[in-house]
Amino acid sequence: MLESDPETRGVLVNFNIHFQSTSKHRLFAKEIATVLESQIKTSGLLPDIDLKTLVIQEREHTVKPPGVLRKPEEKPRLRVDLLGARQCVPLEAGYCSQLPYNVTTLPNILGHTHNHQVLHTISTIKTIVDSGCYPLSYELLCQFVQPICYKERIVPPCQAFCQEFLDSCGDKLPSNIGDHLDCNILPNEADGPGACISKPGCVDNLRNSGKAERVCDGVVDCPDFSDELYCPYCPEKHFHCGVGKDCIPKKKMCDGEQDCSNGADEKGCVSLSPRISAGNYIHHYHNAGYVLFQQRGEAGKICAESLNGTDPELAETTLRNIGDSVCQALEYSSLEGIAVGRDEEREDIQYIDIADLQRGEFITTECPTKTVVRLECQGLQCGRRALQYRNTSDPVMHGDWPWQVSLVREGVHVCDGTLVSDQWVMSTASCFQGQNKAKWLAALGSVRLSSRAPWEQARRIVGMVKSGVEGTDIVLLKLDSPIIFSDFARPICIPQTDDWVGEVGTQCFSLGWDNKQDILRPINLEKVDLRNCEDKSEVSVNSLCTESTAECTADVVAGAGLVCQSGGEWHLVGVSSWRRGCGQLGGGRPRLYDKVSPAAEWATKVINKINVQPINPNVPRRRLGLGYQ
Repeated sequence: MLESDPETRGVLVNFNIHFQSTSKHRLFAKEIATVLESQIKTSGLLPDIDLKTLVIQEREHTVKPPGVLRKPEEKPRLRVDLLGARQCVPLEAGYCSQLPYNVTTLPNILGHTHNHQVLHTISTIKTIVDSGCYPLSYELLCQFVQPICYKERIVPPCQAFCQEFLDSCGDKLPSNIGDHLDCNILPNEADGPGACISKPGCVDNLRNSGKAERVCDGVVDCPDFSDELYCPYCPEKHFHCGVGKDCIPKKKMCDGEQDCSNGADEKGCVSLSPRISAGNYIHHYHNAGYVLFQQRGEAGKICAESLNGTDPELAETTLRNIGDSVCQALEYSSLEGIAVGRDEEREDIQYIDIADLQRGEFITTECPTKTVVRLECQGLQCGRRALQYRNTSDPVMHGDWPWQVSLVREGVHVCDGTLVSDQWVMSTASCFQGQNKAKWLAALGSVRLSSRAPWEQARRIVGMVKSGVEGTDIVLLKLDSPIIFSDFARPICIPQTDDWVGEVGTQCFSLGWDNKQDILRPINLEKVDLRNCEDKSEVSVNSLCTESTAECTADVVAGAGLVCQSGGEWHLVGVSSWRRGCGQLGGGRPRLYDKVSPAAEWATKVINKINVQPINPNVPRRRLGLGYQ
């Protein structure tokens, strides 16, 4: 557990350690300290900790009297397969038949395999609904016992919908539901359209809260797209480009002509995905999986059957060339592995021949053996975004600054940060001073704090490492799980030097929140002499002074990044330590940032040393042969 130390402005790391010992073999504080110091040194997980400050304090030592039974071990929860093919059956009339669907499946999300289990649980659901602990208990719980089944797939409630219910009713759930209800196994809206069922009523909530103007305004505010669906500019069976009021007929996707202003209709025409259903969501970046193609709004796979009987060396060269081309097109730095194997999905899938892919032609063909191509890329290029030319969209639109992170403490937005890898965010230590073990979340993809777009992602902050660079408060925040990269969530580059900042043609921005309108705005900044900040702020040799080039329209909060473009890539040049206005018109002083470049080597070591990536079991790490994998 992390806790700020107001006296030293440092960070306290609290360890909670449990031992099984007896009065004859009791451990003492000195022994524990020796073992703990050794483990900290060898693990490298806390490179900047001062071991001289390690204090061991025994909080409680109790021995259970003879005859006291131990608490039985908790049974592991049943893991239900939410991805495999299902048999859809009609939903029988009954208590849960009032929802807007009439097809369901078993096993359900609670693991029930027979109708008598469902009927027994429904009597419990009635009691929970009648308690009034959550206004949408009926809608959620009925989807758990009689879930939606669509195209032989289960469509569960979304994770956020489930968690909101648990926060309200968790202490009222009997064991036959509470012991089997695990929100963490559920998908969320960021997994793509149709991945799960969102909490209903988003549009009504916008209207009832005085924000009716946000419906059909071109900015997605609801996780299920409902505020921008069936609008005059986007009729049914159209593709929303994800930004503004761009909406096109699905048949225009991947037709060789750009119809969306951000080019979304021609992105993902060749992509990677772990399964065909996920491949239909072109905004996502998967670094491993099947090689997919898009044609008129439908995804398909690459058939490698024509390689059978080909000279092995020629076939391997063909595969490597395709792999290199795909990884490069997807903005990854290298090909990690490629293989040919049998298609494991049972869906009715369209295929194109591997030779047609090389020629850039998408001509569907039969693939009797279902022999398909899978590959893995590594190293998504940093500092890139889907729409490179739109630097100053005001207010900010989704995808403009995909590395922007909002830091939320106990449900309240407090600070900002910047995504530097899939599991690390750079921010400032000042955000965490005096917080006394608060719970923090990192939210990506947000441009309106009171809304939640379908591509927004949230992760718990589970660790913090502070830079040892003199005169800076820069920290790296560890997320509990990796971010799914997309057009709306990508890492920025960490510069080794910032000498180029201030040169002619360099553009630098920070992002601020307009609290009156609850929107994110860009702030154009210029580097100025450090002396401009000396009489207004506490500066150091590792400080960077800037001034706004326009009237202040939003406040930049602590932890916000100063980002500058160089060579087509965006770099995190500075981190704000405190909340201030944007330039001399806002707060009466220039903006001061901690330089990132002096901490670049440290940051790279922390990310690479602690961020150990598991081996992907589905894609070979080295093999480039034609054997079935």
